[in-house]
Amino acid sequence: MKLKKIALFVGGVLALLVAAAIAIPLFVDVDRYRPQILEKANAMLNGRVELGKLKLSLWGRVQIDAAGLEIQDVRGRRVVSVSDASFVLPFSTILSGSPQLTLVLARPSIEVVRDAQGVINVMTLVKQPSAAPSPGAAASGTTAAPSSEVVVPAFVARSRLGLEIRDGSLKVVDEKSKFESTVDRLQVRLRDASLIQPTTLTVEAALDTKL
Repeated sequence: MKLKKIALFVGGVLALLVAAAIAIPLFVDVDRYRPQILEKANAMLNGRVELGKLKLSLWGRVQIDAAGLEIQDVRGRRVVSVSDASFVLPFSTILSGSPQLTLVLARPSIEVVRDAQGVINVMTLVKQPSAAPSPGAAASGTTAAPSSEVVVPAFVARSRLGLEIRDGSLKVVDEKSKFESTVDRLQVRLRDASLIQPTTLTVEAALDTKL
């Protein structure tokens, strides 16, 4: 009799979880946050980010699918262009206290350009933070003493980031030397990028170089 009650209880919990996984994405519109996400991302870049409509899924993990993602450099050239992108956060990693968020890009086109001045576009995408002097230091003409060490919460320190590129296409162009190299069927798996543990990276590709 006890086993039957336990089975009914477990079945009821599973039914509620399945119902929640189906119902919550229908009522939670994650796409409403897309303007704020784009505003924050573009404020950090020397270029521009375009992001397609966002959709939430809770089947075994938190997954946000984007109907397109494009990153442009400061000259308006496409650095990354993909029609199928998603952010994946498994429930199991959250429960373990070490959440892992992975960006998955399916069949992206990536272009890296080195211009005639030797500047590589991907190296200048992220804006460098400007160190503003404190008001007291500016008034006295002295340099402020370095701040104390920042304490990172354990939960943040255990968090991990990942990147997965599936069947990507990478084009490398050197405008000065007229060199061009194409990498097809690019497979990249970056795992466990964090503050406290080793990171693993695997890369597979087919090369085609033209001079």
